[in-house]
Amino acid sequence: MIKSLLLFLFPMLMLMSNSSLVLTGLTKENSYLTFSIKSDDTYIIDGISDDSLNEYRLYSLYEGENYSYVVSEIDDHLFDDINHDIVVLISRDITTFSVNLFNNQHVLSIYYTGSETHWNTRSISSSQTIYFYQGDEGFINYWNDTVRPTSSSDVCLMSKEDYTVLKSMYDSLTAADKLVVNTYVDKANQTIEDTMVYLSKYFSNENKSNNQPKKNLPQDMTIGIIVSVAIFGMTTICIFYILKRQGIIK
Repeated sequence: MIKSLLLFLFPMLMLMSNSSLVLTGLTKENSYLTFSIKSDDTYIIDGISDDSLNEYRLYSLYEGENYSYVVSEIDDHLFDDINHDIVVLISRDITTFSVNLFNNQHVLSIYYTGSETHWNTRSISSSQTIYFYQGDEGFINYWNDTVRPTSSSDVCLMSKEDYTVLKSMYDSLTAADKLVVNTYVDKANQTIEDTMVYLSKYFSNENKSNNQPKKNLPQDMTIGIIVSVAIFGMTTICIFYILKRQGIIK
């Protein structure tokens, strides 16, 4: 589990040293993309309406008061005209995109909302640094994959090391991402925020219990207890012997 923690923290350290761009907390309500409907009534993200941003988030679902776009594909040339450095968050639920999407050298980093294992199933080899379980959707995916995959999952069974990884991921969320994460209701019908508060108290109490010094009895008291037990034992034997001689007990 320590290895998992290092694998999570190392990319973040590399990011700070290699790039000044990180996720800033854009939401799927930001209107910086254009969409086209496909024959199967899903949508393709086919363009950028605002090319001045440093971050682009490609989700699989965009919903508003008068629209609902289920995205299944990303145009390979989406970032071709970008001429400044950007980072890209991409949903694991978008089924169709290729390595050509990241051909532009200005795409510095890819933030994927799924696991490394899931990314590898796409057989996409890119030169960018890729970070896994990222953004609001990424944290929720991690929660559903590892923390509470079923309604009966006992979150208290996780190890201290696993909780440390979870807490680090949670604390690194942007304010906008954390707002989405906190209100998410999981498979046990609990919000992530409430469960994180509970886990914080649980592991805090566990630490206090483990760090509580063991109280040793003073040596004189220990000797006194031993002597008292010995006297009580001898007295009991004597009484039993006297009662037996007098025929009171057989």
